[in-house]
Amino acid sequence: MSLISNLKTISQKNYGILFNALWLIFGLLFLRWKSETVLVVFLFETIVIGLFSILRISVISLMNKQHATETQLLIGKSFSPGETELLRKNGLLKFVYLIYHAFVIGMFSVVFFGFAYVHAMFSFSFFLKVPNVVAPSSVVTHFIHLFYNRDFLEAFTGILLGNLISFSWFIRNKYYVSASFNRAFATPWIRIFIQQILIISSGFFFLSAGKYLSIVIAVLMVIIKAITDIFITKILDKFEKKTED
Repeated sequence: MSLISNLKTISQKNYGILFNALWLIFGLLFLRWKSETVLVVFLFETIVIGLFSILRISVISLMNKQHATETQLLIGKSFSPGETELLRKNGLLKFVYLIYHAFVIGMFSVVFFGFAYVHAMFSFSFFLKVPNVVAPSSVVTHFIHLFYNRDFLEAFTGILLGNLISFSWFIRNKYYVSASFNRAFATPWIRIFIQQILIISSGFFFLSAGKYLSIVIAVLMVIIKAITDIFITKILDKFEKKTED
């Protein structure tokens, strides 16, 4: 595959990531956002990643026939052959399959957004210097208050649109037909783990940098994050292909 066609394939699969990066850089350089806007919006991108991951997992569990067949076979092994056949005839095997995925998605949501809650407390206390942010109502109130800031509102809207572009690409090209459920389940954790390392390491520079240097750091942070997200996608694609072979 030529370099141009390879770059085209990479860009097509990562429209959302590229849109996010370009929008944030545009906002920093031309809309005169404060540099810390990028840091704050990345801190709360975790919520967006979680929501769209739940949507992906749900679509795969409902629309991926291969995954449904394999999972129902595994569920069937929990019963005797006679019981499995009885469940299948009465349409209850599919019902158990749906209950199983409802439980998995529910557990994913609780754990992921529990992490997001703890992460939000840390973000408000350490980076935004907001005192006494412990109660869930306090975290939600301060999060809503962020949207009164024009820079954050524009940046967060861009993050939402970027993730919506990625999800619409996933739906429009019917990737859910062959998508791996395990990959959809694990990818958000990999993304936020690397994201937090980037944010924490960059955050210390933000605290000591001047106005113009902090903008340079913010732009570099956006570029590094975009490259990292694309790299994660590329690695997971290769791993998935090797697994299939």
